[in-house]
Order: sequence, then C-alpha cells, then structure tokens
Amino acid sequence: MRIPPGQPMAAHYVHVPLERSDYFDLRVRFRRERLPRAVWNLTGVPTAVAYENNPASAAMTPDRFGEVHVSFRHLRQGLATA
Repeated sequence: MRIPPGQPMAAHYVHVPLERSDYFDLRVRFRRERLPRAVWNLTGVPTAVAYENNPASAAMTPDRFGEVHVSFRHLRQGLATA
C-alpha cells in the first residue's frame, strides 16, 4: 500500500486481525530528511495501547534508507500489532 502524493501519513499504523492471521509483514520507508521521532513495535496489545504517546516497548531505528521492517507471526484476533 502506498500513500497517495499530497496525502499526509497518519501518525501510526495499526493492524488488528479480525480473522486468523498467521503472518503479517510490514515495511515502512520514511524520507531520510524527515525521520519520525520514534517508531515503536507493538505486538499483541489492546488497541488503546497504540494510541498512547509513549507505549512501553522498545523503539526501532530506521535504517540508512529511512526504512523499518518487521514481521509478525501467529497474530491474535482482536489484539493490535503496530
């Protein structure tokens, strides 16, 4: 999925499986001159946690291309992965 030109990106991306989801691969590339202040990897948490300003998880660092990549396995229905 690509965000259309001129459309701002949401401050977060959350995947909440409503059906069985064995695998989810997420790759996000930011402009190197506009890297986010923080990128958190949340796994199997209530959706409300994704909206906290400082969730209790380790922050990820974009690579030299401005990209973060993470894969999730055996997601739980109704719990957020972000």
